[in-house]
This record gives sequence, structure tokens and C-alpha cells, in this order.
Amino acid sequence: MSAKQEIEKLGAYIVKLAQINLGASQTIDGKKRVTNATGDLSKSLDYKIVQKRNEKGQYVSGFDIQITSSEDYASFIEQGVQGSGKFSEAQKKANSSIKVRESAKNSPFKFKSKNLPKGVMARWIKDKGIKPQKKGGGYAEKTKSTMKNLAFVLGQAIATKGISPRNYVKDATEQALRNSAGKVAREIYIDYIKKELKSK
Repeated sequence: MSAKQEIEKLGAYIVKLAQINLGASQTIDGKKRVTNATGDLSKSLDYKIVQKRNEKGQYVSGFDIQITSSEDYASFIEQGVQGSGKFSEAQKKANSSIKVRESAKNSPFKFKSKNLPKGVMARWIKDKGIKPQKKGGGYAEKTKSTMKNLAFVLGQAIATKGISPRNYVKDATEQALRNSAGKVAREIYIDYIKKELKSK
């Protein structure tokens, strides 16, 4: 098997592990959550093998694996999104969820408004099957008004506090490399030796 074929196998393996990560229950912001609510994100994952380039954009020997997705929000879930809100140190100490979401402080993405675009939260609530709760406990009746208010409150919390990174691709890549890096390295070395022999 050639080095490129081993890299192809590695790419498929990373996608498989990333899909497993999305479907697994994780502790996020202090609560057990499953990221893959609809299954659309995991289904959209794919990979492609591209030839390496140098700093000048010229092709060089070797290949890179790029994990791709047809869903626009894939990178937001992977790297997290910084919140638009500004919180004092006292507020951060009083609210542990704000501290947790600071894990997205290095994300290149940031919410610019204090709430999510109209309709986004409503769809997410429907997909998750979330019910509105009463102040005194228990669930409130699902009316147009209660669901609209729930979407507003949750959307505002997410936009101001941000989204913690899930690292589903990063973790999958690290695991795949631990298991497969030796095979890939061996095939790259064999390909190198073959090229050297041909050039002599």
C-alpha cells in the first residue's frame, strides 16, 4: 500500500472518530450533552487529500488531510464562539457557566449581537425537544408565546456567553494519529526509498 493510500485510510478513520465524538455524551458547561442533535453535522463530514505547498504556494512532496463539512456551523462547533457579552470578575465568579465558555476565548469566531438570528434558536429547541419550564418548577404549556420567550432567553444566553469548543475533529485526529501514525510513516519512508532508487 502506498503512502497516499495510507493517508486516505487515515482521513476516513478521522471522519469516523469525529462522527462518534459528535454522537457521544460529553460534559459541556457542567452538563451532559450530545452535540449531534439532528445528525446533520456528522453526516456532512468528509475529508480530502491535498498535496502540500510551501510558503510560496508551490507544490512540494507530501500530502495533507483536510476534514470538510457542508454545514456552515461545523467550524463554530469545533472551535467554539466567543460571546458578545462583557462580564465583570464578580459575575464570572458567581456564574460558573461563564467561566466554562471562556474556553472559546482563542476562537476566531465571535457573536456580534446580544441574541441569535431569528428562527435559529426555535429550530434548535424543536430538534432537541426542549420544553418551557415554570418558575416554580415543572413544565409550562407549549404555546406560541412560551416557546417564543424560551427561544429569546436561550438565544440571548448563547450569544452573550458564547459556545464552548467541542474539538470533535481535533480529538479524533489525535486519537487516529496515535493508532495509525506508524503505518503512515512507514509507507512514506518506503515511497521515499523507491523514489531514491528510481533517481539513481
